[in-house]
Amino acid sequence: MLPITNIRPIDGANGRNWPGFVVINPAARYPAAVWAQEAFEAEYRLNPIKWWRVRTSNAAWQDMQILSHEIETLAAVAVCGVNATSYRLAEARAMHRGYGGRLAHLTPEVIAARMSDVSPQAARWVSRNLDRIKRYTEVR
Repeated sequence: MLPITNIRPIDGANGRNWPGFVVINPAARYPAAVWAQEAFEAEYRLNPIKWWRVRTSNAAWQDMQILSHEIETLAAVAVCGVNATSYRLAEARAMHRGYGGRLAHLTPEVIAARMSDVSPQAARWVSRNLDRIKRYTEVR
């Protein structure tokens, strides 16, 4: 079943993805949540129209990132019992730092608000995939 998942150390990241393929760093604090975020993006990119949009439009790329990181947040809540608001803001800060110019015009608080806006859509994805997410609770 896609995405194919590989667990191995990654320098400077908790996970990476390509269409249909995910790599999870076993050192990630919440690997199940990271898997959810990366799996959503890997599946999203399997659709050639969506993949093209993400590759050619910063707005489409931002929308995908915002939704996928909210999926990570809600997966961390569901599987690891973390606080949604704290996790969301930490993710927004990491995105602001890590994605450089692509999100530089947005503050972490604006990113977190946009994540919160797509929470119902993210919750549906997490609910449909919860059994798959739980498989990655412990990857060491």
